[in-house]
Amino acid sequence: MNAIHQDLSLNIRDLLRENENLKAQLRAAKDYNRKHNGRSFMDLATELRLLIWNFSLPDQRVLRVTELPSGDLEQGLTFFCSARAPALLHTCRESREVALAHFKPFFEKGANNHTITRPIYFRPKVDILYIERDVYHSFGSYPEVNEIESIALPRKHELDELFQEDLFLGLKRVLIVKADRGWPNRCCETIEFAPDPTRKEDELQWINDLNRLAKVRSSIPKIECFEAVIGKQVIKNCYCG
Repeated sequence: MNAIHQDLSLNIRDLLRENENLKAQLRAAKDYNRKHNGRSFMDLATELRLLIWNFSLPDQRVLRVTELPSGDLEQGLTFFCSARAPALLHTCRESREVALAHFKPFFEKGANNHTITRPIYFRPKVDILYIERDVYHSFGSYPEVNEIESIALPRKHELDELFQEDLFLGLKRVLIVKADRGWPNRCCETIEFAPDPTRKEDELQWINDLNRLAKVRSSIPKIECFEAVIGKQVIKNCYCG
């Protein structure tokens, strides 16, 4: 009986050892297949990759540009933009090419000793440029503003001031903003707008003012609509402390 028991024990150990070896071989085969047959993103068809990149483009953004002292020995001002550059510009070469087909750098070169703290990428037909009252006339040296179709202005702006210069000639939409609170000049918070149905009189007043100005000035953009909105800062990507 002891001899039979020993033989059975040896056979069982051999079977267990063989089973472990088979499991190890199976794991090795799975790892090999995963390594050599797995597909990465760049293995996808070009058309599919481009479709994914385009679906990854951000929705309409609000870019608030403010002016700050340059902080160096040269006198001048610095443009600071609240919005960060789209992530697709920094993902890979292919995604950057897709992003640059939609976004273009704004306010890179101009007069008045302006500098920018970081590149400002803008889609003139999609994004909204939020303009503080004391910054508006600084845009006069940047011809690219005539490509912009949507701007947002604080309620305190006056149309007479807005169209003193030949600026924003491609403008189609103006948002009249009432801020929910005071906003700092340098902040990376995301700005969002919501309709303000209580201020329809502001919209009507601006439409009347535009019609009045159009009778005496020739270089006025063909604005299609004015919208009264409430502006709100949402803490999503702010690192300003």
